[in-house]
This record gives sequence, structure tokens and C-alpha cells, in this order.
Amino acid sequence: MDDATAPPAPFASGWAGAGMAIHSIRRVSTSMLLYLQPDDHHELVMDFRHHAYRWDTPLEYFPENPASVKVGTQQIELTMPPPFRLPGEDLDPLLWRIGLAAFPEGRAAWLRPGDRFRLRRQPDLEGLPHTTDQARITKALDKMLLLSTEKLARSVDLPMLEVQQVVNALSLMGAVRRAPASSSAPMDPPPPTSTEALTPVDRLRQRLRLEP
Repeated sequence: MDDATAPPAPFASGWAGAGMAIHSIRRVSTSMLLYLQPDDHHELVMDFRHHAYRWDTPLEYFPENPASVKVGTQQIELTMPPPFRLPGEDLDPLLWRIGLAAFPEGRAAWLRPGDRFRLRRQPDLEGLPHTTDQARITKALDKMLLLSTEKLARSVDLPMLEVQQVVNALSLMGAVRRAPASSSAPMDPPPPTSTEALTPVDRLRQRLRLEP
């Protein structure tokens, strides 16, 4: 692959569907739990109200390339108790791992060519498994003005694909501010007229092809 480009990765297997589910849930106003189960692993549950999750698999054994990841959702009330004892595990390290693994060949599906980024909040790199180059990319996003991934890759002198994967992960974590390119398509197309009466949860399930 040419380092100067980073095409969107195909939405198919592995963590891609999980990444899209996480991104979509954060865009709806309804409180929801997210359940994920990679092949040969126990189910994990995320509670975004508390920025926490529970999973029997330690992150040092995170499966990088599962053939599939089952995705399920549950609508909840804002005041309902969490499905596990708090504080649980902090979501950031898990989202970092999923974000790096979900789209290994290009942009996350919700990002567009020409989008520009800057760090919204400083992630705790000490708590994230990272390389020296990944730390350089993250620090560059904190010091500079809004940059496209292409310009960011040139500024840190690293391959475009490596930079894009870090941007994918930080975006999934909600740690970057995104300025859409003026010529890019909307982040999410408007729903067809036939779905206008659906609830946000129904529309999310339709987008992700989940069973009720």
C-alpha cells in the first residue's frame, strides 16, 4: 500500500463492527449497554455512563485478529444500576486496543478524506500499551493546529498507515476533535424516509444489522 494514502478499510470481520457500534452508540441520546464477544473469549460489557467495562480477559491477552466479534445492545434508563460493580475497568485502554485493531488497512469507517484533527483531551499514555512512535503521533496532535492525517504523517516522518491507526484509536476514545473536510460526505447519511418513525435504538440496530 502506498504510504501517501489510507483508503477506508472494508466493513467486514474482526473488530470493525465493534468499532462502528461504539461510535454509533456515542451518537445517540439513549443510554445503552454494549455487549461484545470475540471468538473463543467470554463476553464483555461496556457501560458508557460510567466509562467502564467488565471482561474476564485481561487486556494483555487482547485478541488482535478474531474472525468475528458478536455485537449486542441493551437500552437502559440513565438511573439504572450498572451491570457490574463499579468502578469496573476504565474504557480508554480497551477502546485504544479496539481502535488500533478495527481498521488495520486504513481509515475508520466514520472518518473521511481530508478530515483534520487535534487532541481534545490528553489520554493517559502510561495506562495504554503504546510504542514510542504512537506516543510521538499523540503528542504531535496536542502541540499542533488541526491537521489532516497526511500532514500529520509528514510532520512526524512516519508512514501514513501507522498515523491513521493512531487517529482511528484516539477518535474511538473520543480523545480528538475532528474538523470535517469541506468536500467530504456527511459522517452519517440521513436515514431513509421509511425509518423516520423508528426510535434511536431501532435505527442503531438497523445500521448495525442487530437483532432486537
